[in-house]
Amino acid sequence: MEFRNTVTVDSKELTAKTGTHYLALEFSITGIKYPVPQTIPGTQKTDFAKIYVTDSTGEKFIAISDTISISYNFTEGTWTFNSFGNVFGPIPNDRTGFRLYYNDLPSIDLNKPSASASINSVISTTPPQESAFTTSYLSETFDDNSNFWQLGNIKGSLWTGTRSIENGVLEWDGTSHDSLVDDIYPRKKPFQNDLSDAQISVRVNPVNRYMNGAYGLVIKKQDEENFYTYVVDNNGYFGFFLLLDNEWKYLIDWKENPYLKRGTWNSMMVQVTGNHYKLFFNDNLLAEIDDDTFTSGKIGLLIEVFEDKEKIQIQMDDFEVSLPSP
Repeated sequence: MEFRNTVTVDSKELTAKTGTHYLALEFSITGIKYPVPQTIPGTQKTDFAKIYVTDSTGEKFIAISDTISISYNFTEGTWTFNSFGNVFGPIPNDRTGFRLYYNDLPSIDLNKPSASASINSVISTTPPQESAFTTSYLSETFDDNSNFWQLGNIKGSLWTGTRSIENGVLEWDGTSHDSLVDDIYPRKKPFQNDLSDAQISVRVNPVNRYMNGAYGLVIKKQDEENFYTYVVDNNGYFGFFLLLDNEWKYLIDWKENPYLKRGTWNSMMVQVTGNHYKLFFNDNLLAEIDDDTFTSGKIGLLIEVFEDKEKIQIQMDDFEVSLPSP
């Protein structure tokens, strides 16, 4: 068959089963003519969300794992790509019409050459593991300020406006004078204590969806110059960053977030187990990463604004923190 950037995947088994499903694909693409590089790649990890599937509705499901083995045949002058168990999902069981997309495989532009491809699709009915975080630590619905969040009028060099709790939501409302990060925390005991392992979630609503900025969670804060952040923006991207001695480290640089619902509320969550972080958005796993810079710290909420003269209007609600099961 001709291979030109997309391949149709048989999905009959998907509609015949119930429960949470994942689409696991193994594929081999051979015979691609392309110039020989100076160095021959080995096994490489593609950029996140470069490989994905869509269904007949156009919804995108990104790869949870996407490692590809790449080799070059000097005699034939061709490349071979092999993938072992790319996993996509979770996928609702009523979806059909899947297509598999490959964008920018390492060193190769697949929009131009063609090659033969063989696809074997396997459906897994194994549901995600039950959450290990069942002990509620904090359940903040923002009906009042009984947990002592830092609210009030702000008249500073970076922005002017208010942090308030109204109509059951926490809201930032103002105008930026420069790029800024504004983070806040519950100051009521014991919620100001340092945490290590925890599941942290919040619902977010960027009322001004044109703001050039981001919003999300603060994790393991040591002080104003040392903490992790898991943030999303209005353009469909997410990131996981480390502020270390007041310098940003891009642990997960801005990556595509296919689960963003524009113009409404969305939920984001991080599960922290030791030095392992699992990032979720609208109950879909976005990424996992390990980092052992900080072992514990405070948790909170934040907004980021990347330019001056930006209208800030962001709402948050249902800030939940759970600890591991006893």
